[in-house]
Amino acid sequence: MEAASKDQIGRGGGTGDADGGDGAKRKEDALASSRLLDPDFKPSKLSQDRLDKFKELHKKRLQIKEKPKCKGKSRGSTKKNTKVTSDCSIVDKDESIGNVAIDVQHTASAAGTQVML
Repeated sequence: MEAASKDQIGRGGGTGDADGGDGAKRKEDALASSRLLDPDFKPSKLSQDRLDKFKELHKKRLQIKEKPKCKGKSRGSTKKNTKVTSDCSIVDKDESIGNVAIDVQHTASAAGTQVML
């Protein structure tokens, strides 16, 4: 008899479910049937602000759930890269070299040799 009662206890618990999707489905059903989402619901202990916030979060959660989980990235597409580079201004080579001051002592290699420019 004890084994049967332990088995029944295990079935009712939501945390011990082997299938995590089943528990998520039950939560979805519970939220969808919530009286808080009913437009005619008049809250007695909840403020209207909190009720509005709950509805807003519920809508956002549904929008997130509707988005596909796997966004396939096409390989070889460079549309994003060209857009980024088109917004950037390219500095002329001669202009950038003239503005850079090179300290010869700091450009020396680890062996201690100095390069003269």
